[in-house]
Amino acid sequence: MLHTRRRPGNTYERWDGANVTASDVTLVT
Repeated sequence: MLHTRRRPGNTYERWDGANVTASDVTLVT
């Protein structure tokens, strides 16, 4: 499981620093 942080612009920043769209992130805690 990857830790994701919510970012402005409906984007999520993963622990590796990669930016993914909300479509790529289904589970966000």
